[in-house]
Amino acid sequence: MEFREDGTCLIGEKELFFEASLYKLSTGDSKDTIRYTHNIVYLTNNSMTLREEATKKLYKLTRVD
Repeated sequence: MEFREDGTCLIGEKELFFEASLYKLSTGDSKDTIRYTHNIVYLTNNSMTLREEATKKLYKLTRVD
């Protein structure tokens, strides 16, 4: 997964748009189709754990420069 400052992201091999608010991460194929897809379980300046709501699968991410 890759999240960019311009509001776009790469999840798997799919380019998407995203918005994050509190503990919710919403994604979509366009800015108009963004919907709630992931829960932010854990967040620090250098790491984040996401839970995909459809599958309940956890993803542990680390910030890279």
